Amino acid sequence: MAKEKQLSLEEVESFLAKQYGHDGDPNNIPRPNFYATGVAPIDFALGGGSGEMGGFPAGHMTEVYGREAVGKTTLVYRAIAHSQRTQPNKFHVILDYEHTTDPKYIQACGVQFDKKTLKIHRPKTMEEGIEMLLLYMKTGNLGICCVDSFAAMNPGKEMAKMQEDVGAMGVASKAKLMAQVCRLLVPELAKTDCSVIWINHEIANIVANPYQGGYNPPTVTPGGNALKYYSSMRIQLSFKGMLVEEGLTLDGKEVKVGVGKKIEAYVEKFKFGSPGQRVQYLIRAGEGIDTVTPLIATAILNKLVEKKGGTHTVKLAGFEQVTARSADAFREVVKNNPELQASLLAACGGDVAADATVDEVVDDIEVETV
Repeated sequence: MAKEKQLSLEEVESFLAKQYGHDGDPNNIPRPNFYATGVAPIDFALGGGSGEMGGFPAGHMTEVYGREAVGKTTLVYRAIAHSQRTQPNKFHVILDYEHTTDPKYIQACGVQFDKKTLKIHRPKTMEEGIEMLLLYMKTGNLGICCVDSFAAMNPGKEMAKMQEDVGAMGVASKAKLMAQVCRLLVPELAKTDCSVIWINHEIANIVANPYQGGYNPPTVTPGGNALKYYSSMRIQLSFKGMLVEEGLTLDGKEVKVGVGKKIEAYVEKFKFGSPGQRVQYLIRAGEGIDTVTPLIATAILNKLVEKKGGTHTVKLAGFEQVTARSADAFREVVKNNPELQASLLAACGGDVAADATVDEVVDDIEVETV
């Protein structure tokens, strides 16, 4: 019996490079790019504790989930707005399954309504949206694709069955189709610089025993395990308190009026660093994520703004007269003064500090915690 010929490592590498396009050299595996939000404390948390700024990884899938009205879509809007400014050669896609995209609010979040850099579709079925995504990926210029939301997606067969017999529908068909989609999508996505972000909802687990778990019944996200398994990053958003201000009713009575929310982002899964990072930030009604408060916090850390009690005073040449007796009033002054913002940013070294959390300022902002 003839002895089998041994191959050298160089021969194997040469064959693999010719046959499959790669030879196994670890130096040829690059670290992915990230689509940042432009809000330094958030991007620092999305860096996986590496000490560097991060964001939504390109060439991979991210799942952003949480209860209703915690700013899941707002977070993605912020990333799209930042990418439009920093990467004008990219275009971004929103697959609006919930039919809730509001042009006024999305522009308030900083997103530009430019047909060259933004595409908004309202697919009818799950298959239709996936086909759109795959076609856009082939252009090579797709940046962020936001699927809003996965919970609202339904397979075509299930939609037809719902019309015939409502009682026959179920969630198993969606989970099964999602597993198939992920197996197809992940290797194709890895060849691109696109980041697919799935918005998902955290809902009560109706299968669980309602008498277990005390006052906190177990929750689950739609989609089965496929989306959890194939996503390289999972971010959980949770509501931490309501920003309130004094307001007047029609009959002149003073009441507390909600003007925003305090949100915590928890990086549950991160394949390129350490998970477990947490960051809190503010979302303002009609404005989106508050970027002024972290700037003020950075200025306080750098002693460019002096805070005594609730009074804030700018200690920057040319702006010594800028002062306010409350955090809310001072924020409005800074927000409405772009020149002051630019001067503070330049004096801070051109970037908002990653450790400038809203807690530096929010102790003077009235928050009703939950």
